[in-house]
Amino acid sequence: MSDYLDPNNDELLKDFFVEAESQIELLEQNILVLESDAGNSDAIDEIFRATHTLKGASATVQMDELTSFTHILEDLLDEIRSGTVKVTSDLVDNLLAAIDVIKEMIESRRQGDVFREDIGSLTAALKSYAYGEAVTTSSKGAVNGAPASAPAASATASTPVAGMDETAANEILENLESGQQAYRITVSFDEDNPMNTVGGIQVFAALKGFGQVLKTEPEFEQLYEDVFFPQVVYYLASGSTPDEIASAVRLPDVTLGSEVELVSAAQSADSNVQTPVAAEPSPAHRDQTAGAATSASPSASAAAVETDQSGEISVEQQLQQSQAESEEADPAARNTDRKSSSVTGSILRVDSRRIDNLLNLVSETVINKASFNQISSEFGETLGNLQSTTSQYRELVKELFDAMPGYLERLQNGETIKDVKREIQERFGGLYSMFDTYESQYKTTVGKFRNTSQNLGRITSELQEGVMRIRMVPISQIFSRFPRLVRDLSRSLNKKIELEIEGEDTELDKSVIEDLLDPLIHCVRNSIDHGIESPQDRVSAGKTEQGHVKLRASNEGNMILIEISDDGSGIDVESIRKKAIDRGVIHPSKVLSDVEAFNLIFDPGFSTAREITNISGRGVGLDVVKRQIEKLNGNVTVQSSRGQGSRFIIKIPLTLAIIQGLLVRVGSEMYAIPITSVIDSHRIKPSDIKMIDNYEVFNVREDVVSLLRLNRLFKIDSSEEKEYHFVVIVGSGDKRMGLVVDQLIGEEDVVIKPLRDHYTNVPGIAGANITGDGTVSLIIDVSQLLDLGLQQEKELRNIRQTTTEG
Repeated sequence: MSDYLDPNNDELLKDFFVEAESQIELLEQNILVLESDAGNSDAIDEIFRATHTLKGASATVQMDELTSFTHILEDLLDEIRSGTVKVTSDLVDNLLAAIDVIKEMIESRRQGDVFREDIGSLTAALKSYAYGEAVTTSSKGAVNGAPASAPAASATASTPVAGMDETAANEILENLESGQQAYRITVSFDEDNPMNTVGGIQVFAALKGFGQVLKTEPEFEQLYEDVFFPQVVYYLASGSTPDEIASAVRLPDVTLGSEVELVSAAQSADSNVQTPVAAEPSPAHRDQTAGAATSASPSASAAAVETDQSGEISVEQQLQQSQAESEEADPAARNTDRKSSSVTGSILRVDSRRIDNLLNLVSETVINKASFNQISSEFGETLGNLQSTTSQYRELVKELFDAMPGYLERLQNGETIKDVKREIQERFGGLYSMFDTYESQYKTTVGKFRNTSQNLGRITSELQEGVMRIRMVPISQIFSRFPRLVRDLSRSLNKKIELEIEGEDTELDKSVIEDLLDPLIHCVRNSIDHGIESPQDRVSAGKTEQGHVKLRASNEGNMILIEISDDGSGIDVESIRKKAIDRGVIHPSKVLSDVEAFNLIFDPGFSTAREITNISGRGVGLDVVKRQIEKLNGNVTVQSSRGQGSRFIIKIPLTLAIIQGLLVRVGSEMYAIPITSVIDSHRIKPSDIKMIDNYEVFNVREDVVSLLRLNRLFKIDSSEEKEYHFVVIVGSGDKRMGLVVDQLIGEEDVVIKPLRDHYTNVPGIAGANITGDGTVSLIIDVSQLLDLGLQQEKELRNIRQTTTEG
């Protein structure tokens, strides 16, 4: 059986979740646009299209609760589009609340579960806008619509079916299992549906959830052809009731009506009696929604829903049925489904032009390979020529030595030297030029090899850059989440705030962007809560009521610069100082510089908030920012001016896959230090190293820097009695230290390879790199190394003190 619409298809689910996230982002962005510009027809159309696409896609993977909910939302948006419903602040609040519900529904399915929260009040609010009715809710929050216009479903077990002889009926009944009945379901399809040729398959997929489809008319294979069938008959073996089956084949925008009949052995070919179990009328809003259909697949859900006189769908019934079905399912099967549903993987959308560029580079690589093959053949020919020429040269040299006694004898007999010399020149003069042909051929081949190698280097560099560009995604993927965040926070804090975003097209590695969201959220929340004043305070300070928060991203070499700035009150250095004294962080007599005060706000648990709220006050925000950014080999700094605002500056590398590294040698081992952590390097004499409180230090431009010997830290055999030592000054945050190494090798690109198994959690090591000669060098995690070095130095100091006291 084909898995054309199999909801357990992992690839189908992956595509659905990616598409759903894209559509939700579109919805949220355009709803916020609608809030500031209620008459923006482009935003309304975009919202409608995204909702319709989401509805169709959710039906394809049988997310019935989402299909039903988005159907109501779609009707409301259609009313907004037609101008019947006006956009108000309350309406926008309800639309954003609906987006939050959609997110939760998708996340539940991503985790292999079904959304079961009570959304009755929200559904009622949306329906009151969409249908202009007073809608009541039950105790569970479900919306109770009017009774459906279709007649109540009923059937008798022995109802005969017209047009079927007894043999055919008996053949179907033979396939029944215990507790099952045979049904003949006739379904009529809507020809106006843009995807009308797959309607038969969609109903088939819906019926699979209720039993075994024994037969179809036309044949099942014909349903896969790109042909529209106005009516299809299905024979189903199922233990479900006719009502449930009738509801399952009622698909919005796909089916026009359906009839469900029981098949019995007592029927005859002349029977003209048939009892329709359920006949579905066209929904009242079909004409409105059909015209806005997009390329998304229409509904293929097995949704057991009821419709009221306005064509509304009871979401509560939908959720109850989904819950009941999941509870009746076999536990092992549920676990399997959950595992299947939760495997979504990491999907990256790439511009096709970047793929085309890679294909062009691969083509050049193939051509380059052919050039190397030809050069290899030429080297082989050149080698053969050398061997042949060498053999001839040896034979001539042998002849020359054999002829020398004769020439000497002729000279002794009085023959002139000139005559003998001329004869030797004529006979053996070719020895001088025997290798000229080989030399020319060799130089030509070497020249070709050099040119081809340079070309390969160019292609490799471009290929590396191209592959890295595939991993690069615009920072707008996370910047786009902040308009909603700022809106919600400003409303909860009763502040007026405008968000400005710049540089959203700036690209960085996907692995970096995934870890960047939390730090940015904390910085923005800090700016809104601590930085921006209340409208009254701003007016008193001579500012406008509306505060201003700016998110800006830009490139700076191989680094990305992200700035979060505000025009608020700035950082109160005196308040930070008092808090630090209260917590015992600094001595009361300590004079804090602005930079030192700014660095204190990154300490865990440090907060100057007067009261704890659900936004801030617990001191767990900015320390997270610092840890996460340092984890990305970046750094964060703060600039602030009292009464004018603050600015958080985050600097991170473009990618974590390839970095610039300084290669150093310690004993026989090689290490790579990320160049972003290197401040400078020195060659010092042993006499330059001083001892302060049992710590090794040395002076750098009137600053004292502690030293850490890597050979001691990593227990590597290395002589410390040398004429000179090399020291690499590294830093992480406000910490600095000098690493003593044996040799500085040089700077080069370092490809980070993750460590596996029991090497994964080695402190101070971030990964491994393979150099050009095949040597493995470990990559140092400077932040961890500094903490590890300080800890080890303290332990050694304690041991030395204990030994001295003893």
